[in-house]
Amino acid sequence: MPTETKLVKTEVKEPYKIIQAAYDIITTDDSGVVIDVKRYRNTFVPVDDVSGEDQQIKDLATANWTDDIKTSYLAKVKNITDNSGIS
Repeated sequence: MPTETKLVKTEVKEPYKIIQAAYDIITTDDSGVVIDVKRYRNTFVPVDDVSGEDQQIKDLATANWTDDIKTSYLAKVKNITDNSGIS
């Protein structure tokens, strides 16, 4: 049975420009009738490699992930890690 993955929704969340994406995995029978749709979500943070992702995700990352955003995000992660006891 053929399947197709479709990016159906994106959001950019402040303050670190985290990209949230929703995808539908659409399964059809051999005649093209949809027999199943499953939704899954993915989140991308400013230090992620999105080179293998959908063009819309790459475009959002390019438009939003400035050096200042990346630095700010990494500082926040470091602060959380430093104060959590995680080494």
